Amino acid sequence: MVYFDRIRKTLCMMFLVFFIQNSSAQNEVSKLSIEPQIGFNVSNLTKAGLNSKIGFCGGVNLEYKITKPLSMSIGTIYSVEGAKDGQAKLSPTYINIPLRANLYVTDNLSLNAGVQLGMNVADNREDFLLFGDAKSTTFSMPIGISYNINKFVVNVSYNIGLTNVYDNYDYKNSYLQLTLGYKIHI
Repeated sequence: MVYFDRIRKTLCMMFLVFFIQNSSAQNEVSKLSIEPQIGFNVSNLTKAGLNSKIGFCGGVNLEYKITKPLSMSIGTIYSVEGAKDGQAKLSPTYINIPLRANLYVTDNLSLNAGVQLGMNVADNREDFLLFGDAKSTTFSMPIGISYNINKFVVNVSYNIGLTNVYDNYDYKNSYLQLTLGYKIHI
């Protein structure tokens, strides 16, 4: 029994050392990393009086560590946004390009904010009569928080729509986005 107890303690110590080593290696200055990610949005159109809807998002971010607490990232994210009213849905779909500044308050926790260009790739409507086409581009301001667990990254952000989504309507996309990524240092 004592033998198995020592093995368990040794394995726990090895795991702890591995975890600490990987956590501290994430914040090396002048390092470039790529982060594929997948998740979902909870979106709504402001001033539309509609209900929130859930949509898929996924893409990749590229992050460059400028100093120990500061990095910049740019990404490409496929994102289904919009709103719903009962069975009727507005689901404009975008290729979003976020540019963010990331401030690491600890080795694993960062706060981020920036600007985002959204390029409309589909104006999906189900049982929804809306006079006006979706605009080809939108701008928003993402504000968020990220937490690194070894090479996995949990991102939570809120995107504040800055431009109208549809012609003739003062509707802006605003949404909460939750993603899980995997950071690969290049």
